[in-house]
Amino acid sequence: MKYTSKDIQKILTSKTAINGLDYITPIYQEAKTALWLMEAMGLEADLIIKWVEEIVQQILPQTADWALDYWEQEYNLPVHPDISLEERREKVLTAVRTRAPMNPEKLEEVLEIIFKIEKAKVIERTAKNTFEVQLYKQFLEDEWAVVFKTIEKYKPAHLILEAKSILETPFSIECYIDGAVFGPVLETILPETETIYDFQVTAQLVSDCCSIESTILPEIIAERRN
Repeated sequence: MKYTSKDIQKILTSKTAINGLDYITPIYQEAKTALWLMEAMGLEADLIIKWVEEIVQQILPQTADWALDYWEQEYNLPVHPDISLEERREKVLTAVRTRAPMNPEKLEEVLEIIFKIEKAKVIERTAKNTFEVQLYKQFLEDEWAVVFKTIEKYKPAHLILEAKSILETPFSIECYIDGAVFGPVLETILPETETIYDFQVTAQLVSDCCSIESTILPEIIAERRN
């Protein structure tokens, strides 16, 4: 605003009207009737500007608030006004992403969001019409039904799904499995006593001096018995 007066300060409250003073002659700074007309038109213009700004905000799920109800209805999501806006926006964004053509990278991203895990990996063509999903998180037995149901929802119908949970446990120096030493040593010493295992586990151990890709512990025992 290039100029002002007592009447301008007293009458004009509309931001649009105040900004409009720069486009008219200063002679109206003392004309109360003209100022009141500018105020009335300015208030209407303020409402239009506010409406446009809100529409722009609502057309993106990242910034929407009251329009989230419509977003949720569009993607057949339950309307949850009792949870936070951030959670509702995340659910909508996940639904938007999954409407796009699904490729391995997209499926990994979706699974990481849904199950709140740091890493998911999709391996294609592990066998004929088969692919594998590796989830880097531990799941309980009853949770796997949800995992498979979720992946089946997004995968191509003709492909066979194999899924597994992978837990990564780093070791700083050495790893001991029933007395066997895996680490920066020249030789591996197996125990002289025999231990009976009642479970099967696959261990992948990698270090600077050795790499054991797949070791089935019960098979080691079988070899020792022979």
